[in-house]
Amino acid sequence: MGKLKVRPEIDVERGVVYGVLQQIRWAEATGATRAPPMVGVWYIAIDPRMSGVVTSMVKLVEEPEELGHLKRFSKGDDGKLRAVVGSHSVWPSASEALAFIQAQAPSLTVAEVYSVDVPRVAPYTKEIALEWSAKYWPMSWKGNPNHQFLNSVVRDIDEERRRLDAVCALSSGAGGVAATIMVDPKMGAEVASAVTDETKGPTGHSVMRAIAAVADGELARRQQQSCQGGQEGASEAAPAREGLGYLCHNLIVYTTHEPCVMCSMALVHSRVGRVTFIEPTPSGGLASNYQLGDRPGLNWRFEIWHWVGEHPPVTPADSEQDY
Repeated sequence: MGKLKVRPEIDVERGVVYGVLQQIRWAEATGATRAPPMVGVWYIAIDPRMSGVVTSMVKLVEEPEELGHLKRFSKGDDGKLRAVVGSHSVWPSASEALAFIQAQAPSLTVAEVYSVDVPRVAPYTKEIALEWSAKYWPMSWKGNPNHQFLNSVVRDIDEERRRLDAVCALSSGAGGVAATIMVDPKMGAEVASAVTDETKGPTGHSVMRAIAAVADGELARRQQQSCQGGQEGASEAAPAREGLGYLCHNLIVYTTHEPCVMCSMALVHSRVGRVTFIEPTPSGGLASNYQLGDRPGLNWRFEIWHWVGEHPPVTPADSEQDY
């Protein structure tokens, strides 16, 4: 493939867009180490002429792991092809994997499956791709996928500043405690805001209170709709947002302080779309520890951004306090 033509406002090496938004990623996916996190996969040895059968069969596999960086086939010294069919997350035992293969592709006449540990994340340079291919399993190198993602990021920076100014003002008006605003990107409207209530412990953190405010707002909307249901000529209730299976689904979150681990997991479970914070915190769960919004293996992932541009003053993080 040709060399990626990077837009001038994107720094793919540093992970900074528009000079003000620093991308936060899972530490083990950033290339900080050449020892990748591993995952076990099952493979079989087949006649090369049967590769099409394998390709059709694996389309039936519900694979929870992201294995697109692995080549499906690897040539063996005995003239056979080794073919990855799925991870240990699909079939915990070899017997289960074999039973699936024999049921779905009996023409393969496979009598045994084999296990190998492979990198769980994609290589971040061509050099590392070659190294891992020789050491673990052939890698598919199509350029750094995160560079491609960063180059696709488009933000209205004036709008970002306006939202961050608003959350800083909310914090300032409450004595400098952490503050959070949630925005529906489709409606372009703020749907909830909250500041930390320091008398209520972790459940009083601004993120938890903002999530609760979204739920309270939806409850009020449904109650209004129910009350008006039998009233002729009643005015319409406020419109429902789309995708309300999860009330915070794909919402954009702006917060003055990096959320604690509990709040970070609450954001994962709420299935927000993006979080931007200003002040890193020692006990934070998004950047300082765990990178919970970007970890593989969780049931939801979202974008995490640290605002590194100018902003109104916020209270410095206290190492003895969670946010």
